[in-house]
Amino acid sequence: CGDHEYDTKFNQSFYMVKGNNDLFLDLPSEINLTVEGIKIHIEHGHYLGRLDPVSTGFKMMEKEGYNLFLYGHSHIPAKDERDGLFMINPGSTSEPRKTKKGTYCIIQIDGSKIDVKFNYI
Repeated sequence: CGDHEYDTKFNQSFYMVKGNNDLFLDLPSEINLTVEGIKIHIEHGHYLGRLDPVSTGFKMMEKEGYNLFLYGHSHIPAKDERDGLFMINPGSTSEPRKTKKGTYCIIQIDGSKIDVKFNYI
């Protein structure tokens, strides 16, 4: 969800968005897609604000009709759920915060069910 340290040629099998430190990468600032009827919004999250980015994200989800919001600005792994809506921060594989190991997450969508699993590297 942004702040990439590697060449964009590796993005062929997954989605990548530009973070606040990705000044010279040719990536979109956000991606919206639908998987099995689940509306997903992906962005870095630096425009969500510092005081309460999760509440800001949930308001955006309700307004835009998203079911799943992926962001990454804080580099802190997090899963927040409200009324079946999910805000997920996968953390960071290379610059983790509040954890000693890097993190990423795998999200499985099966119909209306969303399952999130965090992994440490």
